[in-house]
Amino acid sequence: NKKMKKKLELSETLQKKLDSVYPPNVCPSCKEEFKKKTHVIQHLVDYHAGEEPYRCIASDCKRTKAYATREGLVYHLANYHDGDN
Repeated sequence: NKKMKKKLELSETLQKKLDSVYPPNVCPSCKEEFKKKTHVIQHLVDYHAGEEPYRCIASDCKRTKAYATREGLVYHLANYHDGDN
């Protein structure tokens, strides 16, 4: 179905930077490490509800909004900082 939302993909450079700042299997709030990314998401819901631990990784970003989820940050990066946007 072509109407399905396309999964946001970042350029390789931006993805590598994101993974180095926010490893997908590490809690951004308390740095606890998990086997799977989905476990991090559940941990954030259970232990850090209401927090917005993800901040933009682009040094020239003028936006000060923080994000509760990694996906929220990825959406921001894809729309404001990735090469062809």
